[in-house]
Amino acid sequence: MKSLSIRLAGGVGETDERGRPLYGDDLLLLVNAEDHDVTFVLPDTLEPEQWKLAFDTADKLEIGMRWNPKALLHLPDRSLIVLRCGRNKAHSTIDLLDVSER
Repeated sequence: MKSLSIRLAGGVGETDERGRPLYGDDLLLLVNAEDHDVTFVLPDTLEPEQWKLAFDTADKLEIGMRWNPKALLHLPDRSLIVLRCGRNKAHSTIDLLDVSER
């Protein structure tokens, strides 16, 4: 099978000048290098959040679409998507480029 799922946790493990923990969004990279569609099961989130589409190489999905944890996501052949799941926005260390303005 030529598919891959990578989750990058947004927990930084650092604190700000007031000692509050810093967080970023969790990112989920889904890659399908197969010559046919592949179905992924989205992982759980730490908070009651949904996964939100940030990038899609196939341009078949609308940027900003959302999925619940454990949802099935069908990825077209030879494509890649990036999903993000927000954490504590008040103390986020990562302000990712909004690729929906491309």
